[in-house]
Amino acid sequence: MVRLMGRMPEADRAELIIEKSGDRNYGPAEAVALFKRDDFRSDPCLRIALISGAIT
Repeated sequence: MVRLMGRMPEADRAELIIEKSGDRNYGPAEAVALFKRDDFRSDPCLRIALISGAIT
């Protein structure tokens, strides 16, 4: 979902929210910030850790 939002035009993602199970939501700005991180793109295990909140 983060990758999908990161690739969308800004206008298309403006109203979207990624809702992680539990109480965590990612708005467009947070999703794009994760998507742009070099380590997010290169390491699938790190992607999971970043999204789960294990790493900030």
